[in-house]
Amino acid sequence: MWLSLFFLFSGLSVANSQNAPRNELELKLGRHWMEALRNTSHSGSSGALNGWRPGAFAAECAFTYRLDPKWAFGVMLSLTDAPFTYVYEKDYALLGYPEVGKRLNKEVLEHQWLPGLSLGLGRRWELGSRWGFMLKAHYGIQFMNGSTTRYREFSLSSDPDSAQLTLVRMDSFNEGGGLLPFIRIGASLDRMFTNWNRLGLEVFALYSFRRDTFRSSYMLYPGTSGESSGTIEGGVSHAGLRLSYALTWGPPKDPAYLRRAARQ
Repeated sequence: MWLSLFFLFSGLSVANSQNAPRNELELKLGRHWMEALRNTSHSGSSGALNGWRPGAFAAECAFTYRLDPKWAFGVMLSLTDAPFTYVYEKDYALLGYPEVGKRLNKEVLEHQWLPGLSLGLGRRWELGSRWGFMLKAHYGIQFMNGSTTRYREFSLSSDPDSAQLTLVRMDSFNEGGGLLPFIRIGASLDRMFTNWNRLGLEVFALYSFRRDTFRSSYMLYPGTSGESSGTIEGGVSHAGLRLSYALTWGPPKDPAYLRRAARQ
């Protein structure tokens, strides 16, 4: 028993990636940040209005088959959040009173959940008997339903029918329809346990080849001397961090019922 505990907490475990099982099911959860949105003014001045994206979350599940101790091939399923909202530089900027207040005013987030499927190839380097470093490259597609949403907003007034119209906008998501192809590059550091399962941390970047996945056209103060218009655009490229846990099976790892019997 004491000898087993010594091997468990020291770096001298018999588990290493040279003889590790070939099959892995990797579960990932992490945080990412979307590419910045571009605000293009077509007429007038619209400096008080901008697009904004906070950090978001994603979950991934990947099956990996080890071709040899160094190279592995994998298939990955993912679900990625792509949020968006408008932000005003000052309170009441859209109400005709930009001099009142100094805080940022953010609208409710619009969330687009993107399922994805990709194929990848990875190369692993040993950093001792328990630690490893891996580079991965994936090529795949994401799916987004095409949709268009129209908004009309009004200034404050006791009579809504006579309120001054201050903002009209139209948000389009994947207006052209179709799939979103991407490439994904990642680098991870992981620790292997005595049962050949692995805990890892990955930093990655994803680039989407489609640049028209989000577009919002707006007009401020229509019909007045302060009328201005423009567009806010962005894609679904992003970068972030993922925490992962890989479950392994196959020779030389014994089935679970045999491992339980050995511990009894």
